[in-house]
Amino acid sequence: MDKRGAVTGAVVFSLLLCSLNQALAAGSSYDPSRVQWSRLEFRASKLLVTASSEVEISRQPSTSARRQWLTPNQGTPVEPSGPEVIHVELGSKLLGKTSDLDLWLDPVSGAAFQRTQLETGKKVRHHRHRSLRFTDEGVLSSTYRATEETVDRPYDQWTQSESFETYPLNLPRQEVVGEPSGLFYLLAVAPLEGPGDQALTYVFSKGQVMRVMLAVEEWTEVGVDHLVSGPSLPDEARVKERRRVMRIRLDGQPLVDHDSGVDFEFLGLKGDVEVFLDPERRYPVQISGDIKRAGRGNVRLQRVVLK
Repeated sequence: MDKRGAVTGAVVFSLLLCSLNQALAAGSSYDPSRVQWSRLEFRASKLLVTASSEVEISRQPSTSARRQWLTPNQGTPVEPSGPEVIHVELGSKLLGKTSDLDLWLDPVSGAAFQRTQLETGKKVRHHRHRSLRFTDEGVLSSTYRATEETVDRPYDQWTQSESFETYPLNLPRQEVVGEPSGLFYLLAVAPLEGPGDQALTYVFSKGQVMRVMLAVEEWTEVGVDHLVSGPSLPDEARVKERRRVMRIRLDGQPLVDHDSGVDFEFLGLKGDVEVFLDPERRYPVQISGDIKRAGRGNVRLQRVVLK
């Protein structure tokens, strides 16, 4: 093939890839009624490393949620278009550190409004409070860090700094930007029904926008052992069985600077992250990936509260 033909082929491939991205992500509209659970509890244990996480999803009036959000001085803040927003609460404990995260999302588009996270630990440098306010141009980051003198005081008396991360130019127009913790909601509402189904989303993580593809790889069976409760159940019950689930691969890549060393991360897992999703109740029974200081491992569901 001559040089002109090679260039033409590359252009055509780029156009096809762009069209595929637009077809997968454009006009994404989710139905919040598909969420059939309100609380999940997970646990991972490998070698001497033990981690636990709890995630809750609820609906919150837009008016009360707005009162907790920052007012950015750059860009136009992303605002709710309806009377309610999705509130995701994620608490985690790992290696002596704790994290309490609140995320507010649009129930239909999955766009993030704000994420607020308080981190504490054994050392002063582990104490941090950060809020991310999403706008049409980028993300405002407001961070409080403790010092030896202020570590025992409320976070708003710690040292504050602010920055603004502008979205990269290659972020497709009209695309909304979410946050990794919002993938719990996306997994519950996205039209992922069997092998070959895919969903494309963009998330802001570690100062970068990442393109995340959720791809159903296959049907498989995994062993489950967890407690189930809910309003329609008379008592909490234990479920221990082999269950047919969808294995979903989460492929996250930065939109720019692919060699930056920043890896996509979900629930503290990196590398080849896989979610094993119950197809009826739409919750993960297992999440697999690389655990910090422990290698490849599994995060398993311990308890679920149904709606």
